[in-house]
Amino acid sequence: MNKTFRRGGNNGGSVHSIYGDYQEIVHYWILQTLISLGAHKSIILERHCTDDEILQELGLSYLTEAQEFNANEARQALQKLQAQLETLPRVKLPTHTQLAKNIQWLGKIIGLNDIE
Repeated sequence: MNKTFRRGGNNGGSVHSIYGDYQEIVHYWILQTLISLGAHKSIILERHCTDDEILQELGLSYLTEAQEFNANEARQALQKLQAQLETLPRVKLPTHTQLAKNIQWLGKIIGLNDIE
């Protein structure tokens, strides 16, 4: 069973109600950190994963639930997700949520521009 990155939906384990609006960007950041910055080297070891929740969040819990953990398969699955993510339109932060509105309001009050 192989899962792929999908826009929208909530197949992660988070229970926070705002999470659904941010799931796409969170997955993007996780994959950037794991693959692009090399963090996968510290969590995917030869015989086990040191942080099963990360793989679970990305829809890859089948890797940690297998009778024997396969590090090569885990690395390939992460790279596949990264490649799929890069084919999608640019991932952006939601602007319609209450959190986004509060951040914009706070930025305006303290004089930050849109980038800051």
